[in-house]
Amino acid sequence: MIGLGNEKSNLNSPSGGQGAEAIILAGGLGTRLRETIPDLPKCMAPVAGRPFLSFVIDALRMQGIEKFVFALGYKADLILQYVETVYPTLRYTSVIEDEPLGTGGAIQLAIKKLHLQMH
Repeated sequence: MIGLGNEKSNLNSPSGGQGAEAIILAGGLGTRLRETIPDLPKCMAPVAGRPFLSFVIDALRMQGIEKFVFALGYKADLILQYVETVYPTLRYTSVIEDEPLGTGGAIQLAIKKLHLQMH
């Protein structure tokens, strides 16, 4: 996850991140988890009965993050379907990699999309 937005925001404060954006990197194949969750991307791995991604979204929202960019790849459709169903009012956009780009490439692609949407 990469935070974007107001540099003066204090993300440690429950109200300090107002207006901030976050990039959530969720495009990995999860090869080390393949035996445990063969049909799910790793961000959808169940933890205490919920996908891990839900804990990330909830924690960021508690810190005042208002807009999300999901950098996706493997099984992006499952992730988007989950977000649309469980978080219907969430402000987000998504970027889907055609091929694995690695962490740096995913961030670069997400920032390019954000830049294009701002202009």
